[in-house]
Amino acid sequence: MATVPDVVFHFDPACPWTWMSSRWLVDVAGQRNLDVAWQPLSLKVLNGDNIPEQYRAQTEATFLALRAVTALVDAGDHEAAGRLYTALGDRFFGKRDSPTPEIVKEVVTVAAPQAADALDDDSRDAAIAERTMSIVEAAGGDVGSPVLSFPAVGTAIHGPIVNPAPTGDEAVRLWDAISAAVTVPGFYELKRGRGGRPPQL
Repeated sequence: MATVPDVVFHFDPACPWTWMSSRWLVDVAGQRNLDVAWQPLSLKVLNGDNIPEQYRAQTEATFLALRAVTALVDAGDHEAAGRLYTALGDRFFGKRDSPTPEIVKEVVTVAAPQAADALDDDSRDAAIAERTMSIVEAAGGDVGSPVLSFPAVGTAIHGPIVNPAPTGDEAVRLWDAISAAVTVPGFYELKRGRGGRPPQL
C-alpha cells in the first residue's frame, strides 16, 4: 500500500517564487525527515491567455517539463520528480538559462531519462490540467504556484512565498508555524507585502 506523504508540493518550474519555496521545503525535509511528494501545477493552464507576452514562451516550455513530471508521478517515483525539478531549477535560476523546449529536453534527458518520451506525449495534458484546477480549488481558488497540500489534514494553501529561502533553524520554525496553522479549520490567510526580488529567468 502506498504511503501518504507528509506534504505535497504543487509547482510550475517557470516560477521563481516557487523555486525559492521549494528550496525551503527541501531544507526542512532533510532536517525533519519529511516525505515530500511533487505534483504539477501549470501556470499555462491556470492563466491561459492572461499570461504576459514576455512569459508565454517560458510557460509553454515548462509545460513540456510538467509532462515529464507527471510521467514520473504516475509511475510512483516522487523522488525522481523532485530531482528533476531541482535540475530544472538549477538550470533556470542557477545558470539563468531561460526555459526553451530544447533546454527542457536536455535537462530531462540527463536528470530523468525514463521520462524523456513524455515530453512529446500530449495525452498527459488533460491530467496536468485536471490536477492544476483541482489543487487550486482545494486551496480556495484565486491562487497560483506553489501550493502546499497536507494529505493527513486535508488542507491546501498557497505558498509560502519566501525570499530568500530560509534554511536551518529558520526553515524549521517556518515549517512548524505553517503545519500548525493548517490544522485550524478557520484559518485562511496571513499576508504581507513582498520585499526584494526572486532569482530572475
